[in-house]
Amino acid sequence: MKENMMTPEELATFKEYVREDKTWINDAYYRLREIPEGYEFAKLEIDACGASIVSPKITLQLDKGQW
Repeated sequence: MKENMMTPEELATFKEYVREDKTWINDAYYRLREIPEGYEFAKLEIDACGASIVSPKITLQLDKGQW
């Protein structure tokens, strides 16, 4: 197994903590959305006007039973 892969069970646990809408963790908002390719994990920063800026964004795809 590659170091940067996670099992379906690990993804399920991750999904318990990070929701599709904004989830506050420590110092920022994060979200985990289901998309056609798999899942999109993003850190959301708030700009001076209060708008959300996605920085960075990661796509998780299923590969041989691993995410």
